[in-house]
Amino acid sequence: MVSVVAPDLPSMASLRAIEALERLKTASAVANELGQTQSAVSRQLQLLEQQLGENIILRRNNRLELTPQAKEFAIKIREALRNIH
Repeated sequence: MVSVVAPDLPSMASLRAIEALERLKTASAVANELGQTQSAVSRQLQLLEQQLGENIILRRNNRLELTPQAKEFAIKIREALRNIH
């Protein structure tokens, strides 16, 4: 299998985390679905924000919420992931 790595592309883990957060609404549910800790999910989302150069997560009262633009991005990611599988 060929592995293509580009430094400016988000990791698959980060893309899966944002897609799942849009769908499941909580980091703990995302962590459970992805088989990761809540801390790992949070790190993936922070890394994605750094790579995109903008805040995509609104942090309110210990809850994570996607910005409207991030919700659209997550939906596009979901469609792309369906095409990959």
